[in-house]
Amino acid sequence: MKGKLHIISGIAFLLVLLFNLMVWGGVKDIPVVGTKIRELAQTQAPLVITYMFLGEQLDHVVPALGKFGTDYATQSFEPVLQRIKDDPNMAVEALFESPAASIVRFMFWLAPCLLGVFLIFWWRRPRKVSLMGGR
Repeated sequence: MKGKLHIISGIAFLLVLLFNLMVWGGVKDIPVVGTKIRELAQTQAPLVITYMFLGEQLDHVVPALGKFGTDYATQSFEPVLQRIKDDPNMAVEALFESPAASIVRFMFWLAPCLLGVFLIFWWRRPRKVSLMGGR
């Protein structure tokens, strides 16, 4: 098991990354405020815009993931959509303050953490030891 931790953490990272790409890639399609969120993310939130850009590329390849992401984002961010309409400059901050978006907030920060864990386990993975040099 100890020798497989890099595989387990790598798979966990990919699953969390896929979730983030689906949700943030679908944010631009939220009615009325989606484009405002995308515009502000370009200047205020580099990780958000990275998830959005890659998620949009994924949505072009698999449109069903984009539909899921838009539905999930709309449902999660619904309590703050009116606040974003009133003050679009606070869009990204309002998204993270939404009480219904706790899973999105958790997964947002979990991806970089899991990437770090994966890289540590990859570096510490067991390697094959050869006592006699083969020719």
